[in-house]
Amino acid sequence: MKLQSACRLSSRSVLMLTVLILMLAQLSLGADLSFRGREEYRTGDRPEVAAIVDLNGDGFKDLLLLEGGKSLRLLTGDPQGRFHAASLTALRMK
Repeated sequence: MKLQSACRLSSRSVLMLTVLILMLAQLSLGADLSFRGREEYRTGDRPEVAAIVDLNGDGFKDLLLLEGGKSLRLLTGDPQGRFHAASLTALRMK
């Protein structure tokens, strides 16, 4: 006789449950999980790809955008979670 699982969860349910567990863990550590007001950042006409990574090694996430397949824009992150315009580099295609 095989035992079958009495409860099957969809991948979405597992994701939501995981997020809930992580939020509860953060709250138990005294973290502030509130959202700030909306922030707007200037980008080019057609940002196509975005990557969030610490590019300059300062410990804060930076935002790298590929715009229109022609340029890269770097927005550096700060301790408050905001981004600031740093540079725009044109790409040369061969």
